[in-house]
Amino acid sequence: MGSLGRARIVGFVKNDDGNRAPHPAAIILSELAHAVFWLFELIGIVILVLIAHLTVPLLAEAERWGVRMVGGRAPSGRVDQRLGKWLYSRVTAAEFWRKDLPLVLSTLLLSTVTFAVAFFGLIVGVTLIVSPFISPPTEPVLLIGEWEVAGTFKDLWWLMLLGLTMLILVLWIMWLLGKIRLRIVGSLSRTLEDERAAELEGQVSGLRRGRVTLVDAFEAERSRIERDLHDGTQQELVALTLKLAQARMVARDPEARDRVLTLIDDAQAQAESSLSHLREVVHGIHPAVLTDLGLRAALEDLCSRSGLDVAIKVRGDQEPSLPVATAVYFAVSEALTNVAKHSGTDSATLEMELGATGVFVVVQDQGTGGATLEGQGLAGIVERLAVVGGTVRIESPESGGTAVRICAPAEPE
Repeated sequence: MGSLGRARIVGFVKNDDGNRAPHPAAIILSELAHAVFWLFELIGIVILVLIAHLTVPLLAEAERWGVRMVGGRAPSGRVDQRLGKWLYSRVTAAEFWRKDLPLVLSTLLLSTVTFAVAFFGLIVGVTLIVSPFISPPTEPVLLIGEWEVAGTFKDLWWLMLLGLTMLILVLWIMWLLGKIRLRIVGSLSRTLEDERAAELEGQVSGLRRGRVTLVDAFEAERSRIERDLHDGTQQELVALTLKLAQARMVARDPEARDRVLTLIDDAQAQAESSLSHLREVVHGIHPAVLTDLGLRAALEDLCSRSGLDVAIKVRGDQEPSLPVATAVYFAVSEALTNVAKHSGTDSATLEMELGATGVFVVVQDQGTGGATLEGQGLAGIVERLAVVGGTVRIESPESGGTAVRICAPAEPE
């Protein structure tokens, strides 16, 4: 109910947790009640326009009470306060203009639509249903331009189906309007605590998603390291031991000196290759140059090893904290990897600005466009940077060219 009739029992309002979902039948009945009391509400507002500053909070509370009655969530603005004291404090508070007045005006407009739909829809629907039973066969039941519909029940039975369809449509529209009312009243009834709780819930959800992504990323990184060590370094070390064993066996022959030296040379080359491969694996875990020389030097080293012709331009010299630098480093690494794999070009540009407030990096190429953050490894960049409070934006039109814009604070947020 949304009328002056509900305002009389506003003293009974209580806050409700709103955990139960509103039943569709309750929503429809509530909208029908709004249609019935719409005219009285409109007359009351016109009569009481001189004291609207008092009636508006009452009508707003009545709307909130009605929403709670059908199972929605609309906390009352009046908790443990006398009505007079609450009204006086309400009309002088920001909630009057920010919540109560918009709520009353929007629900009044919604009630007007509800009244029009209910009045005309029910009249037309009921008329169509009863017409085949009460209309004389010779008199027209329905006029559509120059067409007349007349006849007996046997001829007009379809009007009853049309009327039932009309009533079902009216009830569906009532349900839809009721859902809109629940959303409007609920959004204009949220307290500061509710808004803060919703904000914190969103942050917690983001952290949960980030945690899952990081766990997956750590597992993928662990698998990569294990694969690199098994397929690379381990195989090379096995070959090294075989070379040394072969050299030991050949060394027993005094005349096989040249053969022994050759095997030792091969073993040394194998050891150097294993060491180089091991350095690459360690570098992929955390590059030492990043810790020793900072982000600028680390990115220059990264570009030189990327296999691309990268033009680098750096402004500023304010190095970020190590966690931020690490996140930016691996984000740029992934962006350059995507250029090499998917862009179809062998060149790129890297622009970086190191300021006191943070880091801004743009990795750009003129290759194939159409890249998105959902694929090609870029989704991992988003989550990695989100952990330190950074963001990623990608511009990749289908016509060609991709720009990955990375922004991160100087310290983790």
